Amino acid sequence: MSARVTLGASLTLANVADAKLALAAALAGGAAVTVDASDLAEIDVAGVQLLCAAQRGAARQGRALTITGATVPGGAAARGRGGLAARLPVVARAIADLGFGRDAACVDGCLCKEATGG
Repeated sequence: MSARVTLGASLTLANVADAKLALAAALAGGAAVTVDASDLAEIDVAGVQLLCAAQRGAARQGRALTITGATVPGGAAARGRGGLAARLPVVARAIADLGFGRDAACVDGCLCKEATGG
């Protein structure tokens, strides 16, 4: 059985605490975790850090954490880019804008590596 966490439209310093609680509860459940970011339209450094920390936490526990999102029609995928830019364009853009992608403490499936092609 897997746990599912659905993010709202915003994952910023103003509301990251609620998402942290939901992710912690899902990770404590002992199953794989799916984070649905389909509605996510705004993310800042606090949100990116939370998603990275959740991925590292799941990896330490030997469990999968998958972040899903809606592909934007005519967006990144249509311009010939795939991966994170196609699945979660707002997250990929934030990672690039914030200078993430230095591979510090990254794990397999890391958002930063996927966003930067690393």
